Parts: sequence; C-alpha cells; structure tokens
Amino acid sequence: MRYELRRIEIWPVAKIVFILSLLIGFFIGILYGGLFALISAISPSEEMMNYGPDMSLGALAVIVILFCSTLIPISYTIFSVIFVALYNLIAAWIGGFRVEFQSIDDSIKQKAPVG
Repeated sequence: MRYELRRIEIWPVAKIVFILSLLIGFFIGILYGGLFALISAISPSEEMMNYGPDMSLGALAVIVILFCSTLIPISYTIFSVIFVALYNLIAAWIGGFRVEFQSIDDSIKQKAPVG
C-alpha cells in the first residue's frame, strides 16, 4: 500500500510541539538556573559581578528559568506552525512525502521458508 502525505493539520502539531517544548524549555531553564546558582555559591564575592541594581545571581537564575520556560515553547511553536504551513503549500503544489506500508502478515509470509 502506497500513500502520499498531502496535508498536515496545523492545530494538533502546534499543541504537541508546545507541550514538548514547554518541558524542554523548563529543563533547559533549570539547568541554566542551576549553573548560575552554582556560580553564585562558588564565586568569591558578588560585589565584583554587577548585574544591575539589586540583582544577584540567584535572581538572575530565576529570570533565566522563566525566560527559557516561556521563550522556547513560544518560538518552537511558531516555527513549527510556519513549517507545517509551508509543507502544506509545497505538498499541494508538487506533492508530499510518499510512504509505503506493508501488513505484518504479508511480511511474515514473505520471510517464511518454503518447504
């Protein structure tokens, strides 16, 4: 059986990408926040590192976690929606991916020795 993928629904892709990138962004933010917390713990003094008025590395770590947790999901979702829309336009114009499926029963019959 041969099939051609001519169109991808945008909304389900956007939902899946947003949820997955939300998790990815959260873990990246936690990693960067942990890095800043580690630097804060081992730095000789925070007076030498001036990040602005009343901003310590701990506050910067929280800002980085929030920034990664929001910016990554939003940007990944926007890029995926643009990619899916472009794929739908191009697939409608020149054709989509062609995929061939084979039944499991057929593949077992082909591999079975004749005798």
